[in-house]
Amino acid sequence: MDVLWYTLDDFIPLLYCFPDGLVIDSETECWIGARWNLFTFTKETLSESDVTRFAHHARRVRVLNSLTPQKAFDKRPSMDVQLSRMLGGRPRDWNPWRPDHVGSYVDDSCFQILHKFFGHSPALPALRVLCCNHPNLYDMSHLTLFFSPTLRRLVFSENCAHFRFEYVFANLEKSPCRNTLTALQLDDNPTAASANIKLDAYDVVFLASLPRLEWLQLFLDTSIDCNTMCQELPVAPFPSLRCLKLTYHNIKQEDSDPSDGDLALKDFTTLLRHLQPLCPLQHLPITVAGNGDISHASIRAFFAALAAFRPSLVSLGMVIMAPSRAGEPPFGIHDLAPLLELPVKELSLEAIYMDISRADLHVFTAAWPRLNWLHLGQDNADTATLFPLSTLPDIVRTMPYLTQLGLRVHDDGEPLDIDAPVDPALQRISMVDLGSSSLQNRERAALFIARSFPNATSLLYDPHDSRVKAFWWQATDHVRRHIREGMQSDAILASLAGLVVPPPRSRRYVEIVLDDEVEDEVDGIATGVGQVAV
Repeated sequence: MDVLWYTLDDFIPLLYCFPDGLVIDSETECWIGARWNLFTFTKETLSESDVTRFAHHARRVRVLNSLTPQKAFDKRPSMDVQLSRMLGGRPRDWNPWRPDHVGSYVDDSCFQILHKFFGHSPALPALRVLCCNHPNLYDMSHLTLFFSPTLRRLVFSENCAHFRFEYVFANLEKSPCRNTLTALQLDDNPTAASANIKLDAYDVVFLASLPRLEWLQLFLDTSIDCNTMCQELPVAPFPSLRCLKLTYHNIKQEDSDPSDGDLALKDFTTLLRHLQPLCPLQHLPITVAGNGDISHASIRAFFAALAAFRPSLVSLGMVIMAPSRAGEPPFGIHDLAPLLELPVKELSLEAIYMDISRADLHVFTAAWPRLNWLHLGQDNADTATLFPLSTLPDIVRTMPYLTQLGLRVHDDGEPLDIDAPVDPALQRISMVDLGSSSLQNRERAALFIARSFPNATSLLYDPHDSRVKAFWWQATDHVRRHIREGMQSDAILASLAGLVVPPPRSRRYVEIVLDDEVEDEVDGIATGVGQVAV
């Protein structure tokens, strides 16, 4: 059997980690380390020794990220923070520098090779995380090569336009990993072309049969009747389900019903009422996107259904990408009364039309004294919730356990103390999200935020202007670097005035590193790092 192959000694680690690695046109310039090389791709027969070497290194691969050829390596996929925490680890990103994390574009020729030499045995016997991001997954039997007995997380992204729930479940049902799977993410591209992808009651019955499933992410659309689904569902519990992440999107492009937004929340409410006695949910992030508006009555009914999870729910995330019904006032603190009864430690109500004051934040502090995350409407440009930027440190001081804060702010004519000493109470903050805030003096705001929250690894600002967003990223990094160097605030502001933001470049990387043990175990195989930018 022939396969596109390349022979480059400097980049042999990638060859050993995955047979087809990076398949590009012949005589293409690629960046290797610190110099340019010219790759020449040739067709060679895959030998038994190649397969033996691959099998040797495959047993060390724990994470496989299958990427699209167009978007491969545009960005490193993030491990979900909630999932990472639930699995007992610290939240961290997918790390290509680790020897057990592999990123590769997997094509049909590679699948055929693996089928030939491995049959129905798992090609990566120690695999724990499989991320599928391939647009042409017609033959789901390919995936059985990666359904190892150790698999814990299975992800299908929105780019997998041709997968079917029933195919995934049929292959999972026959695999030993159905007993080890703890996280399943089934996304879909919310377009009219994907309207034939449905999730019915039988699919949910199968999900309930997975004994260790803790984290489930589903995409639902307006064609799904949750009432009918719940009537057909058995009373069998989800014994281990702790996190249910739901995305509901109106896929109809024309002739949309203005009540589609309300329909989405009503369906969610029906599903939650059915699931409440069956599983002790702890984390519930949901997203509603549609062409119709959403009434406050639907949101209140949804909040009332949430109140039934009072003993267990500790994390609630809600993103509503749909307008509020015309004439209705902003959502106030009294509308959130059902949520105040929940023992939540993480609350994220993004893109919701809200009116929350400083006094209302004291109500949050009294109801949730151990609140870790608070995000309130920072992505809704019309929200009435707007705080002076200078008050963020004081808000954090009133919440002693807070680590993430998302609010919409303004800096209209207010003084910002950019020389204030570092407050130890602010050093626990790891994320500040300003959403779509309108900042008049972005240089001074960047300096104030970076100095006030020195340990924040994420300082987010999304004003829906790519140039301003790019400037913010550059400015905050620039400021933090100079703060560490001991530069005075006036000098930092002066340096920001001349900051030039380069135009964005699309570079794609794949990075592989092998363990030191490789040199000891296999003669002639060098340990090292390969990096390619296309």
